[in-house]
Amino acid sequence: MLKTKENYQYWDLKYYYQIHCRKQFADGDFPLSYQRFTQRLKFMNLHDAIYSKRTKAPYRRKAQTPIQDDIRRTHTLKENNVQILDLDELVKLEFENVHIETKPRTVNVIKMPMPKQSLLHRFLKLFR
Repeated sequence: MLKTKENYQYWDLKYYYQIHCRKQFADGDFPLSYQRFTQRLKFMNLHDAIYSKRTKAPYRRKAQTPIQDDIRRTHTLKENNVQILDLDELVKLEFENVHIETKPRTVNVIKMPMPKQSLLHRFLKLFR
């Protein structure tokens, strides 16, 4: 007979969830949320619920473009006479541009603040 979530006490569920988290972190994976872990116990046995990995949702996958789209894009680039460069050529071009665009750094000149004048100096300045 499979045990369901209702057969476990709260503290037992919490203990089993901590075991699941430690096991997943030790394997370098992310653990399930507590809610999802308790939902797993409804259709899995305890061992499978603790030791099975978290599954990725299908909507998290990157959408892949069909091969026909890649062929069509390269064909239109060739028609428009756009040059397609390899990665090595791009790195070489970037390396050349970095050396051309770099300018020698100028040192910022520090401006010294003017000393504050006292009220007596301001008053005498009026009569000069």
